[in-house]
Amino acid sequence: MVCNISDAQNDSKITIGAFYTVVLFDYKYDLNGKPYTLWEHYLNINSQLRFKKNWRIGLEFNLSNIDGENIDNPFYFTGLTLDYDLLHSRKFSLYLRTGLSIGNLSFAGDDGPTKRIVINRIIGISMSYKIYKFLMINTGFYNHFPLNKIQYKFGISQPFIGFGIRI
Repeated sequence: MVCNISDAQNDSKITIGAFYTVVLFDYKYDLNGKPYTLWEHYLNINSQLRFKKNWRIGLEFNLSNIDGENIDNPFYFTGLTLDYDLLHSRKFSLYLRTGLSIGNLSFAGDDGPTKRIVINRIIGISMSYKIYKFLMINTGFYNHFPLNKIQYKFGISQPFIGFGIRI
């Protein structure tokens, strides 16, 4: 998460953030019977609103570019998230995430990424540690798994690590 804007009197917070993820994925074989690898790049831009002490509701937008032959880039997915802070303390927060997203990135079987409208459920976990008054380090893992009826489908994984600035 990149930026937090807060009102210290009532502890309401708006968070605006971004992170970049690179995932290496080894496919077994392409259509010619050769093994190959894909590099998946994801840029996540998000915002959240704290509406209770431990609860946040948010929006996120993901832009994806996947390196490989004959891939119709770019891909996108956008979602609505709900986070619960398990440990809400002055220095450390541990968030559980759930939500829904919609986008055009689909992985199924060994066919590689394709464009089709997909509705995903989001689950994940992340943590934030304040290392200075305004500087935080964030890490976590989010997964977007398709709810559509697609044979041999699998989800989009986003492990991440980054820094945050609170102003």
